[in-house]
Order: sequence, then structure tokens, then C-alpha cells
Amino acid sequence: MHLEAFYGYNLDGPFGAALLGDKDHWIHSLPGKLLQNTLDHPMSKVTEFLPDDRPTVVASGAVRRHARFGDVRDDLVDEARILIRGERVTAYVTFSAHARPVHHFLRVYGTKNTAHVDYNSRTCTLDVAHTLPSAIGRLVPAFQSASSYAREGLRNVSLFRKSQFHFFVGFGELFKRFYRSLLDGTPLPISHRDILRTSWMLEEVFAQMPRRDGGGRA
Repeated sequence: MHLEAFYGYNLDGPFGAALLGDKDHWIHSLPGKLLQNTLDHPMSKVTEFLPDDRPTVVASGAVRRHARFGDVRDDLVDEARILIRGERVTAYVTFSAHARPVHHFLRVYGTKNTAHVDYNSRTCTLDVAHTLPSAIGRLVPAFQSASSYAREGLRNVSLFRKSQFHFFVGFGELFKRFYRSLLDGTPLPISHRDILRTSWMLEEVFAQMPRRDGGGRA
């Protein structure tokens, strides 16, 4: 029914400090600036659940940091909210450089249950609909959540022991599937349709971001 993707960013980190410390940094030459380098991560996660080729995209952005430089660095949007409305599914994507802790997650709201995927902690848990009486029904979910996170934690320990818990482990799987598609004709890990739809939605977002010259539709 609905998707919620959140992507946090730390402007005080090594990359954030580098782009704010140099007005000639390559990020500032991109039409979408920082968003063009980061927003594809949360946007691509909702695309596969949206069947529409051209959903309605409404975006707003803001500069919430206090530092000002009097040059192109002041155009760098550090907060963005995107509403995507399809015929049957909607999505809400948030980019925030100020919310703490720095989150990266996806929530999938289905007609039966709701799934929560945390990409930072590498956990996937399920919120299930309960049929127990009201008082007991409010007690059980906390224990079920604790049990789910415990299972995910043990799974991550096992992956850690196998050296499969590092930050870029997903790239290895994508590369494997990509080369397998070339050699064996299996499907691409990400379809051309999803790539094109994500790119189109990103262009819609960038066109609506505020700029010092008064451009943008937001």
C-alpha cells in the first residue's frame, strides 16, 4: 500500500566536509548536487514496488545548515522530502543531513503485515497483525520485536564470522548477478525498466529543488 524510505547523511563526515570545504568540488557541478549523488539509494528501493511508469512526484527541499559561503555551496540542499503517488501504491522518501542518528531504512506497508529493513544494522523485521484481545495484543508485539531482532543479530554474527558483514558486501552480489546475466543470460540484478524509472523520478525531484537563481518548482 505504501513505502517509506529514509536516507540520512552526515555533512561533518569526511565526504561532507570535503564538499563543503571546496567550492570547486565536483558535487557542486551536478544538476542535483548532493542529492544526485545520494538520493538514488532510497529512490531505487521504492521503485521495484511501484508498478507505474510515470507516477506523480512532488518534492520539496531546504537548506537547514547555518554555514553560508556566498557561492555555489549555498545551493546544496541538505533536507528533501519526496511524495510519490502511483495508481495503487504511494511512497514517501526522506533525505536528511541533520536527523540523528544517521538512518538508512525502508518500511513496506502491506495489506497483511509491515516490513522494516534497516540497511545500517542489516536487519529485516516484520510487524504482524494481531488477533489477540486488546490488552494482551499490546503486550505481545514488544516481545515479538525483541525476538526478531535477536534472530537478526545472531544471523549477523554468523555473517561476521564468515567475513560477509562488511559495508560493501552487497556490491559483490550485484557483480555476481551482473556477470551471470552476461554469461548465462539470467536476468539483470536491476532491470533496465527500474533503472530508467528511477532516473526519471530523480530528474523530476531535481527540477523541483530550490536554487538561488529562483529556479525550481518547489
